[in-house]
Amino acid sequence: MFRKMSNKQMRNMRKLLPESMTKPRKPPKEGEEENAQGGMGMRRMVFQSTGKVADPYNPLEPAPNMLTKKYFTHLYNIAKRFIITRLWSPYMVRSSLKKLSPPEKYNPKFYRKEAERIFVKFNELIISGDYKADDLREICSDQYVSKLIRQAQKDKKKIPKTMSATWSGNNIKVSIQNSNVLALPDPIGMTFVQVMFKIKSSQIVTISDNTGKEISKKGPYKMTEYWVLERCISQPNFPWLLVEKLKKA
Repeated sequence: MFRKMSNKQMRNMRKLLPESMTKPRKPPKEGEEENAQGGMGMRRMVFQSTGKVADPYNPLEPAPNMLTKKYFTHLYNIAKRFIITRLWSPYMVRSSLKKLSPPEKYNPKFYRKEAERIFVKFNELIISGDYKADDLREICSDQYVSKLIRQAQKDKKKIPKTMSATWSGNNIKVSIQNSNVLALPDPIGMTFVQVMFKIKSSQIVTISDNTGKEISKKGPYKMTEYWVLERCISQPNFPWLLVEKLKKA
């Protein structure tokens, strides 16, 4: 679906930026020109991600008794969700991609591959614990990286330096649950495509010592997770970034 940020959300996002970027734009002096790459008078904001989830995951309640009115309400909610997530939302995304220069195709297969790549890389980094913030910023939004850093500081459980942890995932199945187009008004003026993925996998965590000898092995755990990825389509060559991991099923 097509969504526009509210004024309150815009004010909150401006607080994250340097003051120089949020000041009113000054007119160029005589002999100076503004340019699309950020000229002398330019005060255009650039975001890699909105950092907001357009449609949080809300699982449907179990089907009630067929003899009650709630059963027909349940059927209506199923049909409504199907129309929005499977028909209307992809149509809005396709329409936005066609307006790009050059136009871009709506490619669910490629989106699923990108989601799987980010899923594997993210888990390998987090489980190993041997990563820097810049490593996470390649696949996560700045807001989510900050959240991970705060969680890491609170988490007192750390793997000893004499040990190492590795993650492996098998039978990874990725499906698209919903997609949205988010438009940020001026002074940002950027458009993002946001996709929610359902990821099923079988995960194993292995603890080894410095010599590579296996100490313990946990799993395989069958898990279903909902991940929200986002990409800016207003600028070329923007990567897909993880915005949020929603509740597990």
